[in-house]
Amino acid sequence: MILTLQLLLLTPLAAPNPIAPAKPAVAAPAAAAPAAAPDTAAPDTAALDALVAKVQRTYEQTRSFEADYDQTYTSRVFRRSERSTGHVSYQRPGKMRFDYRTPTKKSFLVDGKALWIIQPADNQALVDKCFKSDALTSSLTFLFGQGKLAEQFHIKPGTSAPEGLTRFVMDPKQPQGAYARLLLDVDPELARVVASTVVDHQGNTNRFVFKQAAYDVKLPAKRFVYKPPKSITVMPIPGSCNK
Repeated sequence: MILTLQLLLLTPLAAPNPIAPAKPAVAAPAAAAPAAAPDTAAPDTAALDALVAKVQRTYEQTRSFEADYDQTYTSRVFRRSERSTGHVSYQRPGKMRFDYRTPTKKSFLVDGKALWIIQPADNQALVDKCFKSDALTSSLTFLFGQGKLAEQFHIKPGTSAPEGLTRFVMDPKQPQGAYARLLLDVDPELARVVASTVVDHQGNTNRFVFKQAAYDVKLPAKRFVYKPPKSITVMPIPGSCNK
């Protein structure tokens, strides 16, 4: 399987025990959004556009971010969910780390040049030394001040956001093989994303809820550096370069 961070938040790869067999990360033919109750309301276009722009500006000005997270991957076919917890850190330009705490410790690290998938329980680490930040899914690039939500998505307000939050229902303007729809739950006062959900073409959902978030904090440089100990076997990620 070609493991890239583009699919980290989109597929069972990020779940502890995938409910359905993982598929090779090859772009599938474009498909329509999964059949489901449309989580949209009649838009107040001016208000929605203003909030989208406010969120965009907020993340373009953010230099760093860290938070705990709860992740829930739900299989539509098997009608059950699996939950993970961990801690996420972002540092501009181009550094990001997901540290899973439960049920299995593992890390996904982008150090600005390479992608590392660190699996202590297996005594191994996988690396793509040619990883480019433009391989990130558009649900993440705007956190680095790179993606433009209004340019990349058709955005409508959702009807089932948690109390006090506004939901963006986001359909990509250009068909994406890896996912069909994104949902962002936003604090309208802070213009911050509190939760994000990715819906794939089979109707499976991968939801992250961020907690105890801190912004523009000084993060230790060593957090984004990985030096494998001798006990760890390092292998290139299949399909990546091996410089």
